[in-house]
Amino acid sequence: MSKAERAGDLEIDEDLSFQRREWRVQRGGWVVMAVLILLALLGLTGRGPISQATAGNRDDPFWIDYARIARFEAPAEIRFHARPDAIANGQLEVWVATDFLDSVQIEAISPEPEAVTAAAGRLIYTFAVSDENVDEPLAVTFRFEYETIGRQRGEAGILNGPAQSFNPFVLP
Repeated sequence: MSKAERAGDLEIDEDLSFQRREWRVQRGGWVVMAVLILLALLGLTGRGPISQATAGNRDDPFWIDYARIARFEAPAEIRFHARPDAIANGQLEVWVATDFLDSVQIEAISPEPEAVTAAAGRLIYTFAVSDENVDEPLAVTFRFEYETIGRQRGEAGILNGPAQSFNPFVLP
């Protein structure tokens, strides 16, 4: 322990080396808090620029837009995109792995599928494509809530065509 020293008319216990270490730790804490706030604003804890991801390339016949970081039991969505050359006989058949579907509660699919069939660890959604939509990529949106926390593994693709993997992280 340090002994009491006089500072003007006051007797004060002080340990300047300890005080300097405490100030350094305090400044480090401020920096850590500022970085965490910045990351939260950018989307680390939910919606924001760093939380959005794309599986595949926009030049591919099939790609997926999804939230890299999502919240447990909060509304979420995944958008599947298919180029016109992936459409056969006026239909688009998109499959999603049942492992992923078991970890979510689907609330809506837009546009609504004409049919849903199960096959070998996946559900196949069949969508009718009108002639007026043939020139631009078709987007299918799944709206749902995650029912499990942590890293989710998902895979989806076009029946008899390309597939993409996506791995969102679900926060509590």
